[in-house]
Amino acid sequence: MHEFSTAISIVETVLESSRDSGALSVQSVELEIGALTFLNPEQLQFWIEEGFKKTLADGAHLKVKIIEPRIHCEECDYKGGFKVAQDPMFHLLLPVFSCPSCGSTKIVLRKGKECRIRKIQILKEESDET
Repeated sequence: MHEFSTAISIVETVLESSRDSGALSVQSVELEIGALTFLNPEQLQFWIEEGFKKTLADGAHLKVKIIEPRIHCEECDYKGGFKVAQDPMFHLLLPVFSCPSCGSTKIVLRKGKECRIRKIQILKEESDET
């Protein structure tokens, strides 16, 4: 159920940032979500859209980009991706990842843990200044 709390944080950030920028409305929001966050994109989108209802972001287009994991192995110097199964146990236990090349667990995660708002597109009232 961490999708709900993550969605609420995203909604609050989008609305606060948009109000601070003088937005009349929010047109679109782009998110980057790392596969290693184990957030369900459909559930996250549902809760964000619910949070946007009856706000200046109501009806905003939401784009969610999944960032695939990238690692660097300190044993064999492998740099690249690896497959992550969507195992429900990852929500209960901390998974241990290993290098797909040599099997070592001495890896550094370079990408895949992100959860960020990449872009907020707003509509502002045009200024009469010349």
